[in-house]
Amino acid sequence: PCSMGESSDVVMADGECRDGHLVSKKSRSDKHWHIHRVLSRKSPFADADAFDPGQDTIDYLHDTAKVLVIGAGGLGCEILKDLAMSGFADIHIIDMDSIDVTNLNRQFLFRQGDVGKHKADVAAAAVNRKCGHLGVKVTPHVGK
Repeated sequence: PCSMGESSDVVMADGECRDGHLVSKKSRSDKHWHIHRVLSRKSPFADADAFDPGQDTIDYLHDTAKVLVIGAGGLGCEILKDLAMSGFADIHIIDMDSIDVTNLNRQFLFRQGDVGKHKADVAAAAVNRKCGHLGVKVTPHVGK
């Protein structure tokens, strides 16, 4: 496979590596080159009818896909981070709970000064602050 982490691999102008595997036409300097590499080639584990690798899939991920994460607890914080780092640009988080001091040891997006605030608001602000340069926008939803 085209391992873009090795300096011996050459990406051709048409988006193929020297070894023939299709990769994104964007360069390694692109902020999501590692995700583009995965989304640009076929997988023996993906259903051929459900996954069509290529630029259309990459464009959908960055421009069209919307993701709703329900809960900003222990798993929600990890999922938010993973989605933001994976190139999803439009993420929404909903959580009606507020931050308690007992959350601080396992929910890394929250700090001691956040105790008493809504989890969705703080989690969205933290991801936007840390991953905003990647083009991600997390929108919090808190309501009764």
